[in-house]
Amino acid sequence: MSEKMSTMVSEKMSSSMNENMKEEFSFEVQEEARVDVLLAAYLDVSRSALKKRLISVSLNGSSVKLGVVARVGDFIEAALEEPEQSGVLKAEHIDLDIVFENNDVLVINKPFGMVVHPGAGNWTGTLAGALLARGIDADGFHPDRPGIVHRLDKDTSGVMITAKHATALEFLGRQFHDREVQKCYLALVHGTMPEERGLTKGSIGRNPRNRKAMAVVEDGSGRNAETAYEVIAEYQRLLGKISLVAFFPKTGRTHQIRVHAKHIGHPILGDPIYSHLSDVQSQQGLMLHAYALEIGLPGFDEPQRFVAPLAERFKKLIAQWDPQGVDSLDELLETRLSHRS
Repeated sequence: MSEKMSTMVSEKMSSSMNENMKEEFSFEVQEEARVDVLLAAYLDVSRSALKKRLISVSLNGSSVKLGVVARVGDFIEAALEEPEQSGVLKAEHIDLDIVFENNDVLVINKPFGMVVHPGAGNWTGTLAGALLARGIDADGFHPDRPGIVHRLDKDTSGVMITAKHATALEFLGRQFHDREVQKCYLALVHGTMPEERGLTKGSIGRNPRNRKAMAVVEDGSGRNAETAYEVIAEYQRLLGKISLVAFFPKTGRTHQIRVHAKHIGHPILGDPIYSHLSDVQSQQGLMLHAYALEIGLPGFDEPQRFVAPLAERFKKLIAQWDPQGVDSLDELLETRLSHRS
């Protein structure tokens, strides 16, 4: 899944901008990697862009070079020059598909292709810019990420919850941190799964052959990850077999669902990183959709469940395999998945 909390690399993170217009960051390391890799991941920039802005960096209070490897539990502090003007978040009036809204939160159905917050090469058209234009209270948020509680990858569509003020951010963020949020994703994968229901386990860490990708690694060298799944439908024609599968991540590691799907031999259709099979349907993009999210809200006694209906790009593709069944797909999903998130 590629869902990541706004703290991303850290579960104990802070950031600020001082009077000299430099940004300061600090976080506890949760995955062993080079300092520059961890900083670049947090900032969502390239390492070359990081080096251009870096003023200083320390590991456990001592100045270090970017190539030093940080261990789990280490504490990184860094100061960077303020981004150039092109990288400053600007409010943008962008239409959002709103699932739910009150004074504390805004729940949306994020479209395929929308970037959650600014980063190198993606300064406009972001969800963060859209939230800023809606007048949320940006105090207490990272300056580039007002309202952002968790993330979906650019090419993952579906349900996301955002906070309208810092108190709501803390309330929601704590539930993600404590793994109290129930999530359900839908994906079209290659082939047919080994069982109708199952649980995939495998520690996830950086792929040693490709530092931009993740992989299932030996225990102890990555972070524990578990993903349950349930097969919703299977489709077959001359081109082969594909399956519509509901995934239920028990943890929230980078690219978790995508990595686990590849690990068990059924990569997600259209995945540019983890699918190396001949993919004739790649024009539809990554076929991964955040379908349901169940989470507690301020002022509510019980957790609330929010659903983003299956994206039309899924239905368009499925119709090529099962023209009759696609019309009843929404009803099938509600029947099969209303009991769990």
